[in-house]
Order: sequence, then C-alpha cells, then structure tokens
Amino acid sequence: MSVLAIAVALTGGLALFVYGMGLLSSGMLDLAGARLRQWVGAAVRHRWAGLAIGFALTVLMQSSAASSVLFVSLVDSGMLAFTHTIALLLGAMAGSALTAQLLAFSFAEYALLLVALGAVIKLACRYRRQRDVADMLLGIGFLFYGMGVMRNGAAGLKDYPAFIAVFEEGLRRPWLGFAASTLFTAVAQNSSATVAVAFSFAGAGLLGEGERTMLINAVPMILGANVGTAATALIAGIRAGRTGMRCAVANAAFRLVSAVACMFLVSPFADATLWLGSLAGPVSIERSIANGHLLFGVLNAAVYIPFVRQIAALFTWLLPDKPKPAVLPELAGAVAAPNDFPAEHARLARGLAHCIGMVDRMASRVAEQVASPSASQLERIGNDDEAVDQGYEELRGYAMLLYRLPSLLGEREQLARIIRAGEIIERLGDDFSRSAVRVLQKMERAGVAFSLESCASLQSFMRSVHDVLERLRAAAVDAQEGPPPIQRQIDALKSQLDSMRRSHFQALSDNIPAAVKSSEYLLDILSELESSLTKLRLLARLFAQDARGAHGVKRGTPLNG
Repeated sequence: MSVLAIAVALTGGLALFVYGMGLLSSGMLDLAGARLRQWVGAAVRHRWAGLAIGFALTVLMQSSAASSVLFVSLVDSGMLAFTHTIALLLGAMAGSALTAQLLAFSFAEYALLLVALGAVIKLACRYRRQRDVADMLLGIGFLFYGMGVMRNGAAGLKDYPAFIAVFEEGLRRPWLGFAASTLFTAVAQNSSATVAVAFSFAGAGLLGEGERTMLINAVPMILGANVGTAATALIAGIRAGRTGMRCAVANAAFRLVSAVACMFLVSPFADATLWLGSLAGPVSIERSIANGHLLFGVLNAAVYIPFVRQIAALFTWLLPDKPKPAVLPELAGAVAAPNDFPAEHARLARGLAHCIGMVDRMASRVAEQVASPSASQLERIGNDDEAVDQGYEELRGYAMLLYRLPSLLGEREQLARIIRAGEIIERLGDDFSRSAVRVLQKMERAGVAFSLESCASLQSFMRSVHDVLERLRAAAVDAQEGPPPIQRQIDALKSQLDSMRRSHFQALSDNIPAAVKSSEYLLDILSELESSLTKLRLLARLFAQDARGAHGVKRGTPLNG
C-alpha cells in the first residue's frame, strides 16, 4: 500500500468509527426518552445508586466524555449536588470500558450487512422509534467497518521500515505513548476511538510479539485514553459556574492520578489483566486490551467510592465558591440599626424597589423582542433573571436577620409581608425572563412572526406594565402614589388582555395567514402575561395592606409605612 492509501485508510476508518459512534449514541439516547436529566437528578440518592447510574448512562450514551459533560451541566444548574456527582463520575469511568468490550468482538465482516439493514429500516419505516433502531444499527455497522478499514491501513505500515523504527522507539518510551494517546483522545473527544486505534495496531502486529508484550505496550494507550476523555468535560466546566468547574476538575483528577499510578505499575497491571482474562479461557489481544480498560475503571470505582464525601469536601476546599457581588448594595453588610425598625424597614423598601426596577428593565427588553426576536438577545434576557433571583435571596436573608432579633418580635408580620413581596417580584421576573422568553425563542426557531396588529398590541400592553411597575417602585420607596390607582391600572390591563384575545379570535375566523401561523405562540404569551397580572395584583394588594398590621395604622398606608 502507498503512503497515501494508508493515510486515507487510517483517517477514513477513524472518521467512519467516530460517525458510527455518534449514530449509536444518538439512537440509544432518543430511545431512552427526553427526560434523562430529570431521571438522573431524581434517582441519585446513594453512592452505590450513583455508581450504577453513571455506569448505565455511559453505556447508553456510548461516551464517558458525553456523560461527564451531562453531569457537569446538572451540577452547574443545581439539579444535582456535587457530592452525588462523584459516584456518577466513577460509574462513568467503568461504563466507558463496556464499549471497549463491545468493540473487541470481531464483527467487521458483518458490518456492511448491519449498515444495509439499518438503511432499509430507516427508508421503509415511518415511526420515530423504528428510525432510532435504524440509527443504532447504522452506528454499529459504521464503527465496526471503520475499525476494519483502520486495521487494514495499520497492516500496511509494516512495509515501511522508517515508520517501524520510529514506532518501536515510541514503544520503548511508555510515557511518550501515554502523552500521545492522551492528546489524541482529547482532540477526538472519544476514548473509544483511541481504543479502536490500539486494537488496529495490535491486530496488525505493531505492538510487538507475544500477548504479554503487546498488552504492556497497549496499557499506556489505555491509560492515556482514560485521561484524555476528561478534556471535553473540562472545556464544559470552563464555561460553567464554579460548581460545574469543580465537577470537571474532580473528573480529570480521578483519571490522571490513577493513570499516573498505573504507569509506574504497567507490568503488574498487564499481568493482572491477563490472569483475570485467563479465567474465562483463551482470549484475543483485543479482548485483553478491553479487559485492561475495564479493570482500570473497576479499580478506580473500588478505591474512590468509600471516600465520596471526603473527596467532595476536598475539591470544595480546593475550588471554593466565589463570593458574588451584592445585587442590592442597600442591604449589604450586617444589620445597621437593630433597634430602629423604621430605618431598617426603609432599607428593605429600597431593596424591594431595586428588584422591581430590575424586573421592569427585563420586561422592557422583552417588549423590544416581540416584533423581531433575536436568539442572542433572548438568551441575555434569560441570564438577567439570575440577578433578580440573587436580589430576592439578599432581601430575604436580610429580612430574616431582622426577623430573628428579639427586639423586633412585634414587627415580624411586616417582615413576612416584605419577604412575600420579594417572592412575588422574583416570580414575576421568571414570567418575563423564562416563560415569555421561551415562547419567543420557539418563534425565532420556527421562523414565525406576530402580525403587525399583535405586535402593536403587545408592545402597548408592555408599556402599560412598565407604568404599573414604576408606580409600585415609587410606592415602595416614597409613597408618592397610593395603591388604589395601581389596582385600577391592573384592571385596565386585564381588559386590554381580553381585548387582544378577542381581536386574535376574530383574525382567526377571518383566516388571516399571520394570525393563523402565530396563533399558538400568541395564545401562549397571553397566558403568561395573564399570570403576570395576577402577581402584579397580589403585589399591589400587599402594598395596600396596613404596613404595621396589628399596630393599628390606617389601611392604605404604603409598604414603607
């Protein structure tokens, strides 16, 4: 074979392998259903359960890199505790070895038959599940065919003495092989691809003579594959928050520490692998390499699983949470005047007003997106909700500090009312930053736009919402306007919303194309806005209540009393 033919065989075979692995993974995931994250978050309650779920999920996804990224995102989103993730990561290390066991089977001669069967099913069947099965068959066929192509290409390398000399020099330097396989896996983002290359080299006789020698030469490649696959999660961790980064670093640290330790014990590790394999009878060199991969994952799980809590504490200490800058500077620091409730109450009122202002700006930005939604702008609006959530946490935390003071026992009703108002404001922010944004994102992806009349009505409605929020903010701080006009404005908003619905139904009955196309989205956003009106009404009612409750102050006093 020419050098060009060998290069084409190796790169083309690897491409087929990676493509097949992707098809197999996507088919299995689609069959598993769309609620994968919720299942993982709900199921992990014990370290052994986490180990089993991590193992099963990695087998399902056919990639420890993909499952590790999933765990990083779950931790970063708060759906999963970092302590629970340790067991999942250990299970993922063992689960990736099962893929290597699958690859050790010699199905290359049947690969194209599986591709043909998958293609027939994909073309002939209409249902999604049948197409998912077809993707799995196509994936298995492509990855085994790709391995066969790589093996043929690797066999041609034996005809080039210069390559053999360089390769043998590399085998005499196991740390170089370890580093090379780590880098290759990090670039390919798939440890199975590295294992497939090791199989190809072993099958072509490039790893030496004798099963023990070949396995000893393959062990650094196995260990490098386990370390390199952590690169994908590290990249995801850099983009995530501190908890996600902590998860990614822990995953890389497990793999690196264990792999380096095994690199000093390559011969004993290979002997143990061969002995365990011999218990099942004679095995191929590919099976021995896969057994070594599995042994490494099992040893890691066995060593680390008893110390899950200690490991979590260690990485939490190494990567502590970054203190977030205060969103509400008016509430920063300790309680300033514990015996002067009016002064403290005024600080809380300014904090409430600050939160209302953030929600108001968010609502105005949503109104700007109604006519022409932008994916990047909508994502920014969604991110703004974090500041509102943090503001509510700061407000509630400060109010609870006051709530616990013995000197303010008589003011607890007022404090509870303020916390309730903050909660309503936070949920109002969710309506604009999540619910409304989600509808607009669906519209943007579908390429659907509201009619000019609907855009004008929605923007007019949002301007009225802005006026209500401005009045509520002013009432919280300095009581320039009392609550009754706000209630009347909210009633007017409800009438405006009803009018928008009636106009839309009339447009549907007239079969106006823009109204028909956008109907689902418009009705969804109107429902979300109606929910927002309910929250505004509750907020106005709280502002209208007696600020001092049982102390006998006249009703209608604004929140700051």
